[in-house]
Amino acid sequence: MSLNSGAAFSAGIFNEYQRPLDARTRELLLESAPLSQQWSEQECTRKPKGGMEEWSQDNHPDDADNCDCAWYHGTWQYLRLLGMVAVPDWHRSFYTEALWNILRRKPDANVLISAAADYGMLAMLHEAMELTASSPRVVIYDNCKTPLLSCQWYAERHGISIETKCDNIITSPIPEAPFDLILTDEFFTVLKAEDKPLFSKRWKELLKPGGSVVTAVMMGNATTPDLRRHYAERARQLLEASNGNFSSSRTKHRTEAIVDRFVAFAELHTRHMVTSESEVHSLFSGFDSVTCRRITTPGECVNPTDSFQVVASLAPASFAVGIFKKYERLLDARTRELLLESAPLSQQWSEQECTRKPKGGMEEWSQDNLPDNADNCDCAWYHGTWQYLRLLGMVAVPDWHRSFYTEALGNILRRKPDANVLISAAADYGMLAMLHEAMKLTGSSPRVVIYDICKTPLLSSQWYAERHGISIETKCDNIITSPIPEAPFDLIVTDEFFTVLKAEYKPLISKRWKELLKPGGSVVTAVMMGNATTPDLRRHYAERARQLSKVSNGKYLPGQPEHCTEAVIDRCVAFAELHTRHMVTSESEVYSLLSCFDGVTCRRITTPGECVNPTDSFQIVASLAERTVGAMPMPIDCLTVG
Repeated sequence: MSLNSGAAFSAGIFNEYQRPLDARTRELLLESAPLSQQWSEQECTRKPKGGMEEWSQDNHPDDADNCDCAWYHGTWQYLRLLGMVAVPDWHRSFYTEALWNILRRKPDANVLISAAADYGMLAMLHEAMELTASSPRVVIYDNCKTPLLSCQWYAERHGISIETKCDNIITSPIPEAPFDLILTDEFFTVLKAEDKPLFSKRWKELLKPGGSVVTAVMMGNATTPDLRRHYAERARQLLEASNGNFSSSRTKHRTEAIVDRFVAFAELHTRHMVTSESEVHSLFSGFDSVTCRRITTPGECVNPTDSFQVVASLAPASFAVGIFKKYERLLDARTRELLLESAPLSQQWSEQECTRKPKGGMEEWSQDNLPDNADNCDCAWYHGTWQYLRLLGMVAVPDWHRSFYTEALGNILRRKPDANVLISAAADYGMLAMLHEAMKLTGSSPRVVIYDICKTPLLSSQWYAERHGISIETKCDNIITSPIPEAPFDLIVTDEFFTVLKAEYKPLISKRWKELLKPGGSVVTAVMMGNATTPDLRRHYAERARQLSKVSNGKYLPGQPEHCTEAVIDRCVAFAELHTRHMVTSESEVYSLLSCFDGVTCRRITTPGECVNPTDSFQIVASLAERTVGAMPMPIDCLTVG
């Protein structure tokens, strides 16, 4: 069985969380693994204190292999080929989203990679750089030259400018500081308990105001001798199961030498795991904001193993306390620039194109509950205000689920680059922008069709598409009551559409989506959970919009007179009064609504929220079986993080 064939996993060797290597990563590793082994034999030296070899020297003083870290750095990439060591790729969607948010706001960021096993973390940063078209300064520190040579090799191969320093950031001055971003993967788990707080404190000292540490850390206990023996045996079995795909030039002698390296690695390597989420928060207690999410990863000795994905940030110099929310994110510069240009256009289009619908529409609730309100005759109060509220971070948008959508859409478009895609309803171009991002990431060219019962969001999507050179088709129609000649679709994507539908409409749209999908097709969406919006919540929402507008220091509507800003605030107040969400109330309700599908994955996460801050939401992929094989397609592995 090939490790990359997609065939069924060998029982007892693979685990359900393990992912096959993509072809490009495998190609790079096959070339660089022998180089890393060679560099380790030349450059790995014994450190006075610390280093990967410290535990083995303390616990195996008579082992000849533990005099330096060559057993570690020279074996790491061979184990990567087998999926047996913790790597940034296990957290791809987390790192993609976190780095995207930072690099979009600060494309010339000063970035420190604090320790590395090889070029894995640099490759993850490089991916985010390509996605954001950013050019940060990248500095890499490690106390061994081998991983720095690995990073230099990767950088030269991909035309990236980096600086590498073989030094200890705790004991040495760091002239490249301060940094906007410090990035590292599983570094805490190579540090003994007494050293962890030293690095957390040092990272804080090296950050600028508003800067962040982005990392992942495994949770667990000490590695027992039985676990070490099992790890070595599993590595041997995986190597044998690779059928020649592990190395392009394998001989029996070379294979046995690699197995010997695995045995030494299993004996000498240890992880100093964290034991709980509270320990993570304690380690980062000196930071102003910490988000920590627990997920399940393939694991090293224990399969699977839970890990924490962590973003620890310092407050900006002018952080406005009391208005911003724990889960709130600042807009990146590019998104803000687009919104500042398109928000007045959306307001203009709404005044021209928003009309009253016979049934449904954003205005239905307000017409039923506030029949005497002059603003509720159509949906202009909604579509004309939406993007102003996006500028303030006060409405639910696809960007709240960036990592989910990036991975879910990316997985589908990689399998089907010419997919037929339906965006089923839209508030503006937000969902199209998320799809566009996945298209760029995968190099795909799907057919994109957008349906909505109002022309305003379609005009917004057309504006975005023309600006970015995307081909789309838009139709102002109701997909429930009208024929859809563009069907069937490989993918239907929408964000929070369930929450604008009254309870009786939700099953109808779910059934219709199923009818419009091809066998093997998927619906990808997110939906908030909550209760009815009370009058007090509406008043609080309007007041918060007013406060956020006031603290924007002219950045909300630059160059606009004060009366224009006041008019926008009036629109926000009207929005608060007229808008409602028909929330789902539980995960079981989600599964019930999508029970007509063959497979449903649903993950609950926490988002900034609209009226209730924060608010829990569900990220959903609902799929149909492939008719030709009579079974579900390969699962869409898009819910590894929230």
